[in-house]
Amino acid sequence: MSSESPQDPTPRPVLSPKAQAALAEVRRKRGRRKSAAPREVPSGQRVRWGMLLMMTIVMAAGVGYLRLKANENLARVQAENERIAAMERAYGTVTQAPESFSGASEPAHPDSPSASDPSAAPMRVIPRPPPGWRSELALEPNCRLRSAEEDPIERAPMYKWRDASGSLQFGRSPPAGVNAQRVAVSDGNRAQFKLTVGAGDGSPVPSQLRDRATADIYRIVAILRQELGVPVASDFTLNLSFVSRLDDVGKGLGLSGAAGVYMPLEQRMEIWRQPDDEGTFATLRHESVHALLHEFVGAPPIWLNEGLAEYLENLRVSGSSGTVGVNRDHRQLLQTMLRVARVDAAMAMLDANANQFRQPDRRDLNYALAWSLVHYLMSTESGQGVFGELLAEIREAGCRRFSSKAFFDRKFTGGARDFVTRAVAATADKGHYY
Repeated sequence: MSSESPQDPTPRPVLSPKAQAALAEVRRKRGRRKSAAPREVPSGQRVRWGMLLMMTIVMAAGVGYLRLKANENLARVQAENERIAAMERAYGTVTQAPESFSGASEPAHPDSPSASDPSAAPMRVIPRPPPGWRSELALEPNCRLRSAEEDPIERAPMYKWRDASGSLQFGRSPPAGVNAQRVAVSDGNRAQFKLTVGAGDGSPVPSQLRDRATADIYRIVAILRQELGVPVASDFTLNLSFVSRLDDVGKGLGLSGAAGVYMPLEQRMEIWRQPDDEGTFATLRHESVHALLHEFVGAPPIWLNEGLAEYLENLRVSGSSGTVGVNRDHRQLLQTMLRVARVDAAMAMLDANANQFRQPDRRDLNYALAWSLVHYLMSTESGQGVFGELLAEIREAGCRRFSSKAFFDRKFTGGARDFVTRAVAATADKGHYY
């Protein structure tokens, strides 16, 4: 057997040296083109890859930012919890006020030995070192109110009409048969209670500070008198003193850290002048309401006392008019709750005493609910009328037990729950003008 491989029957062409050189040159050029011109990527695909890369970078940056903010918020919450715990330890005796300080639970009868005279009433201490901190000692119920003679100008309405000659006439008793229209009476010439403004260290008070304080307090008095019928006596004098250092507020009484102090014996209110004037005047308006309600209403329920103070705290005076804005913090808190939960919480708050109202887990909610009830009542003339009747009955009751639920049960067809349901369902998004 032969070991030779079979011959290829197809003969291969024999190229001349010149042809072989030409073929080699062609192959060399073809290889150069392949290496110099790689396959081109379509433009649409390049755009998609670029967008994907950009989205990846943006998402990575967003995740990093969110992680950074989460760490900051966690640190802030931890610091706030530590601050609140420290405040509760420092002010524990204030937040746990004795039952005798409640204006709505079991007040003493006016004829009982424990009933207090206004001149013997204890001071009101408002410890608010940081903004938003709400711990207050309520004034002892005022069982013997100041007498306030009813000024006819406060009650008798004023009318305008045109006589037979066409001349415009004004008076309180229009003649029969004329088209008389009731008009608002400016309080500029009315007998007003007296207000003194000074500084705790005896230094002169800047005129801008004095004028703004005077305008705010006089407007609050006008609202209480005209819209709510509170008989603020024209012979009452409120002595206001601004204190430059927080530690000096109530210092002579052994107090410290109080942003506002009202002392009925001296009819004097000390207000800490904060670095932020808005905070100073918010405290001033809030505490002025408490002082005036104490002097001329007596023992208002805690929800009414705080609700009206929170409401008028947002007063802004311009010229001879005033605007009460919306408390957005309270509104935002209430909007996070279901309506039925708001109603149930408000019903429980109506007859709560001071301790129950200021329970740590309910305090902020109760302040917001109290504000919302007052804002609802002050939104219409009929609501203001109901509010005025409520204040009059509280004043008449003195230090006898008073039930807000029972009052609203009488005033509303559906009872107190009907009133509360309407109030918490109302959208408090507009201010009120006075």
